[in-house]
Parts: sequence; C-alpha cells; structure tokens
Amino acid sequence: MREQKRKQGYQRAVSLAPWGILTVLLLFYYLKVDINYGDDVEFLKALDHQSLWQWTAERYHTWSSRNLIEAVMIVFQIWAPGLWRVLNVAMYVLMGHLIAQLFTDGGDQVKWVIAGGIMMLFGWDLHDAGYIASSLNYLWPGVCALLAMVPVKKHMEGIEPAGKDYLLLLPAVFAANEELTAVFIAGSGAVVIAFTIWKRKKVSPYLWYMWLLGAAGLVYIMTCPGNQVRTAREIVTWYPEFVNLTFCEKLENGFLSASYSLIRKGNYLYVFLTMLMAILAASDFVTGEGGMGGFVRALWKHIRYKKLQTWVFGVILSVTVTALGCLRPMTARLIPALSSEDYVESLLADGPFGGEAAVFAGLWVILFVVLYQAAGDRQRFFRAGYMMLFGLSSKTVMGFSPTVYASGNRTCFFMLMSTIAVTAIMMDRAAERLPDRITKWGSRLYGLAGIYVIGCQVAAVWRM
Repeated sequence: MREQKRKQGYQRAVSLAPWGILTVLLLFYYLKVDINYGDDVEFLKALDHQSLWQWTAERYHTWSSRNLIEAVMIVFQIWAPGLWRVLNVAMYVLMGHLIAQLFTDGGDQVKWVIAGGIMMLFGWDLHDAGYIASSLNYLWPGVCALLAMVPVKKHMEGIEPAGKDYLLLLPAVFAANEELTAVFIAGSGAVVIAFTIWKRKKVSPYLWYMWLLGAAGLVYIMTCPGNQVRTAREIVTWYPEFVNLTFCEKLENGFLSASYSLIRKGNYLYVFLTMLMAILAASDFVTGEGGMGGFVRALWKHIRYKKLQTWVFGVILSVTVTALGCLRPMTARLIPALSSEDYVESLLADGPFGGEAAVFAGLWVILFVVLYQAAGDRQRFFRAGYMMLFGLSSKTVMGFSPTVYASGNRTCFFMLMSTIAVTAIMMDRAAERLPDRITKWGSRLYGLAGIYVIGCQVAAVWRM
C-alpha cells in the first residue's frame, strides 16, 4: 500500500511538473520586471483630474470601445500593480490548463508541449504597448474566452451544463469587450448551435446566452463612436493611403502580415508544429512494434518507397517553413551577403511564383492538407482546423486597420495561442500513434527549449 501511494505521488508530481515549472519561472519574471513604460505610464495619469466613469465615457466617445477592459486595466495600474503581477502569472497557467482540457486528453506529453509553447512566447516582445495594457487587452480576454468554452465542451459531449457552469458567462462578458474574442465567442456559439440543430438535438440555453453576449459585444464595438474617431486619426498618422485601398488589397495586407509573422519571423512554435505534423502524416501505417528502432526503420521505408505525398505535403512543408523562418536569421549571421531579407523578398515578390500572397496561400493550403492527414479523425481535425483558422484570421483582420504595419507583436498573441493549441492537439494524436519514448522525450526536449527561452528573459530582468 505504501509503495502504491509513493508511485501515485510520483506520478502526480510528474503530471504537475510542467505547470509548476511554468509558474515558478513566470513568477521570477513578473515579480521583477519593470512595468513602467509604454501605455502603462500614460494610463497612470488618467484619473488625475476626473473620475473613472468620466474617463471611461470620454474614451468611449473619442478612442475605444474596450471600456470594461480599460477600466479593469486602470484599476490595476493605479491601485494594484502588485496584484496584477501575480494574477497575470495565474492567467498564463490557466491558459495552458484550459488548452489541455478543451482540446486534448491532458496527457503529460501534451502538458510539456503547452508549457513549453507558453514559455517560448517570451521570446517575442508581446508587451510592446506596456505590460499591463498588453496583457489586459490580449491575454486576459483570450483566457476568458477559453473559460467560456468549458460548458460548450460539456454540451458537445452530451452533458448538460449545470447551474454553476453559467457563472462562466461572467468571463465571457469580459471577453466580449475585445473585438477578436467577441468574434470567437459569437462564432463558436453559432457553429455549435448550428451543429446541434443539424444533429436534431436540444440546444443548451448556455449556448444561446454565450452567443448573445458575443453578438452584443460586437454590436457595441461596431457602434462605438470612439472607434471611428481613432481610425480617422490613425489613418492620418500611420497610413494615409489606407483610404484608397480596396477590400482585396486590405485583405492581402492582413494575410501577408499574418503569414509573415507565423512563417517567416523565426517562429519556432510553427516550425515544431509542421515537423510534428509531417511525422504524423507519414506514420499512418507505421506501428510502434519493435520499439524506437523499429519505428524509425519502418518510417524511413515508408518515406522512401510507399507514399510520395509524405514528401510533398509533409517534409517539403517543414523544410520550406524552416528555411523561410528560423534558418534565415542563422544564415544571415553565417553569410554576410544574406544579412538582409532581400534574397527572400525578391524570390517571393519577383520570382516565377506569382508574388508573396500566392506563395503563402499555397503554404496554407498544404498546411491544412497535412493537418487533415495528421489529425487521424475528423473531430480532431475540426478542433485543430478551427483554432488554426481563428489564429490566421485574428492577424489577417489587421489588414482592415490603418495600423497593420505599425502595430507590434502583441497583435500576434491570438495567432500564437492558436498555434500552441494546434500543437497540443497534434501531440495528443502523437501520444496515441507514435512510440512512447519518442513522444515522451520529444515533448520534454520541447519543454526544455521553452525553459531556455524564458530563462534568458528571467536572467535579463534580474540583471537590470
């Protein structure tokens, strides 16, 4: 009995290790980092000569519809910055837990991949508008939107949301005050409602309430006079030619911005995802018999003799993404002649492929083909494809903003969060399909890569 308890305790510790390590490193980072820069400094003075209500009303008429988000942001910035530091750590850990709960079976490999992906986010400057301002406008609404999805998953599994589940409509209100998460809530509610009706099943009242909250948030955003005033100012400041762009030109700007950020910007999250998908797409007939050596031999035989699409849809995609993305900064250091991006820009813009948009569109088509092959079943493909589309759309929609080329990395947050979710879904599939040793050590090495990335950031802030 004692030995059994010891084993159970060890297994529980191993299962919680990714979240524990993530929490500790985030605490070391946020308890030390200087938050007095960017928009945070300006918001500290917001209530010097007016009340919070007056300031919010002025913002509604002259700048923004994110009034609930900004009110909470002001409270933290002026009165409780220390509390924000702790709660922001909790939000990141909660995001990881929710991704595991909503999209996977929550195995240890999946947890390491999610925790590693979150830690790798700190290789991006996602706080370029200020720490509190950036997190309250992107991380917090994203986590609140995921929280609102918990009863939706219960409904999809045939379980009627209980009374306490309706409390999760409260974070949905917060999420509905941000444009992209309002679309996510309303869109997800509409899709699940339509699917349930198509299956001739009863639609849970929770779904209707969640959809109404998302739709009401979108109406509030679209009718806010401050958004129109801000857009007019930003056109003059950042992009005077914006008024002459057609719908298709705006769409192309947003699509290129999203594709560049995901594929070309040294995005290791995306490179790992494409490589994992390539392995899964190639392993549709390979079993785990014979251990790791037998798996590798069977996989190599499969690649060489069995299926050409493994190369076309899997390996070539991974190599292309790696060459355009992560290898570009390294080759620029090794070969001074490649120190700029001109060699890639000229290939894509002036080469025989029809321009950047055509090349990136082709890569996205291949991506979804590989995703379908790698997912293993339609339900997993639907979850992964839905999140990938949301991530792509969340950055593409920036093409309809005059700040499409002026906004910082924070506007990539939802796309990066979606990439982590899709990677977790693929790792969940890999845990079923590939040998345990490969998924176990592969996921932990990925986690170590994340620890290295955030570790460098922690070391930097503690040296300051």
